Amino acid sequence: MQILTPRVYWAQRHGEIYLRVELSDAKNLDISLQENNILQFRAQGHGAKGDNDYEFSLAFLEPVRPEDYSSPLSTSSSAA
Repeated sequence: MQILTPRVYWAQRHGEIYLRVELSDAKNLDISLQENNILQFRAQGHGAKGDNDYEFSLAFLEPVRPEDYSSPLSTSSSAA
């Protein structure tokens, strides 16, 4: 399996950032906020290029308070 970058959607309000990662059947999720304001995401799942390993890093320009960080996970599906 090759490592790919999933589709990531970003939304932001004052003081809040929302990310949505387009990946279904995600397994072995590893999401962490590093001390240097970098969010790391790794998982196996089904994305735009099929079943693969997916990962990305996102560097924030402003400091992120780790105590306010949360990663609620949810899955959704839609029928065409």
